[in-house]
Parts: sequence; C-alpha cells; structure tokens
Amino acid sequence: MSGHQADEPNRCESRGTSRRPRSIRPAVEGLSVENGTPILHELLASLHEGVVIADGDCRIVAISEAFTAITGYSSEDVVGRHPACLAADRCAVPPADDWPNGGIPSEMCGRRKDGTPFPARLKAAEVRGGDGRVTHRIIVFSDLTEDREKERLIWRLAHYDRLTDLPNYTLLLDRLKMLLAAAKREDGVVAAVVIDLDHFKTINDSLGHAVGDEVLRVTARRIADAVLATDTAARRGGDQFIVVLPHLRTADDAATVAENLMQAVAQPIALDNQRISVTPSIGIGLYPDNHGEAEGLIRCADAAMCHAKGLGRNSFQYFTPAMNTRAQERLALESALRNGIARNEFSLHYQPQVRIGDGALVGVEALLRWQPRGGAAVPPAKFIPVAEDCGFIVELGEWVLREACRQRGRWTGMGFPDFTVAVNCSALQFRQQNFIEKVLGAVAEFGLSAGTLELELTESIMMVNPESAGRLLHDLTAAGIAIAIDDFGTGYSSLAYLKRLPVGRLKIDASFVRQLGTDPTDHAIVSAIIALGKSLKLELVAEGVENAMLLETLAGLGCTVAQGYHICHPVDASDLEDWIARRS
Repeated sequence: MSGHQADEPNRCESRGTSRRPRSIRPAVEGLSVENGTPILHELLASLHEGVVIADGDCRIVAISEAFTAITGYSSEDVVGRHPACLAADRCAVPPADDWPNGGIPSEMCGRRKDGTPFPARLKAAEVRGGDGRVTHRIIVFSDLTEDREKERLIWRLAHYDRLTDLPNYTLLLDRLKMLLAAAKREDGVVAAVVIDLDHFKTINDSLGHAVGDEVLRVTARRIADAVLATDTAARRGGDQFIVVLPHLRTADDAATVAENLMQAVAQPIALDNQRISVTPSIGIGLYPDNHGEAEGLIRCADAAMCHAKGLGRNSFQYFTPAMNTRAQERLALESALRNGIARNEFSLHYQPQVRIGDGALVGVEALLRWQPRGGAAVPPAKFIPVAEDCGFIVELGEWVLREACRQRGRWTGMGFPDFTVAVNCSALQFRQQNFIEKVLGAVAEFGLSAGTLELELTESIMMVNPESAGRLLHDLTAAGIAIAIDDFGTGYSSLAYLKRLPVGRLKIDASFVRQLGTDPTDHAIVSAIIALGKSLKLELVAEGVENAMLLETLAGLGCTVAQGYHICHPVDASDLEDWIARRS
C-alpha cells in the first residue's frame, strides 16, 4: 500500500504529543528482516506488545504475533503498507510522508481490521547501517483499551451516584463553580435548588430499603426529566437532590422550575401492587442575590429548604438571610437535643383524663418537657419536629416509654388505682423492628399490669402500611397493651382498616373541641366522630377541654372521657399525686 493520503485509513485524535524516535544501533548488525532469521521470528513471537518493523522507506516488512492478536491484521494485510494505515480516521497523526522523518506519535487511536478503534501507546526506534542511513524502523505499541476503560470506570465511580446514576455532589460542585465563574463574567443568574423528600424515612422504615431505593431511582429519573439538558441534576445523598440552573433570565424563572419539580416528584409511584406518594420540600438559593461561591449558594438553598419544611412541607421557598440564621439555630438545637438525655434535662408531665359522667380518673397522658441547663424551657412544638427530622425521636421516644413505665410502676407500689398511662409514639419509633420488644421489655421491667400502658398513635402512622401495622397492634393488645388513635380527624384513614384494628379509644383533636360551642362546622365534625366511635364500640376522649361549657356540650353529644385545662394542666408526678389525693 502506498503512503498517499487516498490509500490511508481514517484517523482519530491523539492524546499525546509527537515525539521524534531515538536512534539506536541494532544489536545484530546486518540482520536481514526481509528474509528473516530464527532469532528474529522467535523474538517477535515472544513479545506481548505489537511490533511493526518497517524498512528505510517506512514500508512494513514484518509484524509480531501480538500485533495480529491486537489488531486482527495478518502479515498479508499490512506488509508493504505504511504504518499510518493503522490509524483510525479520528486520529490526528502526522501525514504519512512525515513518518520517515520521525513524526511518529507517542499515543494514537488505532484501527482494528474489523473497523473498531482502540487507543494505543507507541514507542519507535531507528536502525542505521554502517553508512549512517536508516535501514529499518521499529514501532512497538500497546493496546490501552483496558487501561482507558479502568480510568473511565474509576472516574465515573468518583463522580456519579451508584443508585440513581445521577452526578454526585463532587461533580455537581465542580460544575457549579464553573457556572458561577461564567455568570460573574457575563452578569448571569444561577440558581441552586435543594430537593428533600418529605417523610422518606417512614417509607424506608415501613416498606424496607429495597422499596426505598426504588423510590429514589424513580424520583431521580423524574427530576432529571423535569429540567433542561443544560441543567445539572445530582443526588447529594440519602433522599436529597440538588439541581443547578444556569443561564436564568430572572430569579422568577427558578420558581417555574421548582413548580415543575414538585409536580413531577409528587406523582404516585406504583410498586408491588401499591401506590406510594412522596412530596418534596424545595429550597432555592440565587446568584448574585444570595451568595457568590458554590458551597455558600448551596447552604442558602439548604436553609430555604428547611424553611419550606417548617411551613408544612410540600412547598418551595427562596432563601433570605433570616432563614440562614434560623438554620444555624436549628443545628444548635439538634446538637443540644442529642445531649439532653445524658444531662438529665428531660422530664415527663402528666395530664389527667376523667370520665365525663362522674369525674373519675381513667388515665393520664405522659407529655415530654425539656429544660436545658442554664437556658429557658423549649416548647415541645419546637423541639419534637427537629427530633423527628434528625432521627433522634427514636432514642427520645424510648426514654419516654421507660420513664412513663417506671413512674406507673411506682404509683402501683404506692397503692394508686389502675388508671392507664398513655405514651405517644412517633412514626419512626413505631417502624423500628424491635419496637414491640422495647415496649414489652419496659412493661416487664417495671411490673405493669395489663391495661395500664396505652400507646397513642396517629392515623397516618397506621395507614402507611395497614397490614403490617395491624399485625403489630394485634401482638401488642394480646400482651395487654391498650391502643388509642391520637388527633383523630386531622389525618387520613381507611374505615375498612380501622374497624379491623384492635383500637380501644379515639382521641378527638383539640383543634375541633376548642371551637365546639361557636363553630357549627367543628360541632358537626365532633358529632360525626363521636357517632363513628360509638358504632365501632370505641371509647371517645376529647382533648382541649378548657371550660365547663365545652364539657357540658361533649356530655350532650355522648363523649365519655375529657382531657384539658378545665380538668387539670399537665403537671409533674408529684403535683399529680397531690391532685389525685385532693379529689379522692
């Protein structure tokens, strides 16, 4: 084959720079390559690299066996041709006529006989005769395909999330830095959007990690499909995603994207004959309004996302400096929470529940209180949501359970009647695999009799997975643990499942009871709940009873048990004992 351009195969772009071959004198002077010798053939057969030997005019005269194994070309295919015939058409190599003058690249894209390209590393040497003229050129090359694949795999593992195949936080941060640098030059607008799935821990704990992983994969695809190809959607870790929006015209454009993301993520997911719905809380940080550096901009979006959660979730919020201050306060609160048990900063107060007919004490609800050392008391409405979000509610709930059982055991030893102690259980606590063992262990440790411990759960906790919840509740009631549905009417429930669950009491939420005498709608709701409870043969407990008028109205509607300030404020164990003594 001639060295003209028309006779050459296609070429590909080289990774390396051209390097002139070094001159060497052959170890065996006058070795006849064309005729061959046993030594030469044995040498070529033993090499693992591809070897090409060309004459002084740069025409191939011999190849090694490894050359054929790598490229698929036999001697008949290449002898007489220029070595440039091995270059793929994407290879940026020196012209064929320049190869005799030393223009052999150090790396190039080779082409196999079947047409597939491959990366190769080349080394070249010249063999000169006694007169100094080049008699032969030797090119040794290695197939870099496996090396390049390993490099690509390592790079991908370092920059992409294995579960969702989205870019990870490292790659997103690199891209955001470049986009911000460009935006600074062009006076552009860039947004960082943090997406956190609401109550994802409940799905993971109740339905299992396999289902949780599939929810994350589906959500990742939906997020990627909801943004443009020029945007970057990444998984930060856990149930949190980040989207970077470059080239925005105005800050309002980010709101349009956020709304699209909310709609995409909130679509029900069909898995294993059930439909799972998750909603997102979204925070938006903007350049140049909020921050000029990549990590700072993401912190702004984080703070805005936390603000969205604080407003009830399933919404998006822009960042403001005030949000950042609240985020820092939240982190400090979370840290203090985790140290609270060790410092004995938590205590239980108890609010009595009395029978409306005769005023007899039938139970008390254990309510958690937090008094940090050297600081003001923190309201439950402030620290309970933080404990739930960070997962500390499980440890905190176990402490409440054991402390309430300890106190009830003490009251039994003092000769108090067998009223129940009601303990609230969080969704995360209820989903723990060893939950029933923890409950029965506390009951046994402090010698509680059957029916003296009641667990209060919300409708939403039981309706996430009614079948599993039903089995667990039946096991608990079989062991003598009473079950109540707390805040009834504020969540969602299936009456078909409710009638099959071993529930003993319904607690009517205080938000309905407080306006019972003045709001016809609340009056109708409470009446309906009481009628439902009676039909299901359940005891009704009204919370938030703050005056005699409410107590009288509830009695007229048929409610059996009342709890609220009109009866007694939440008090510590000692004050409750005094209250019981006065009434008796």
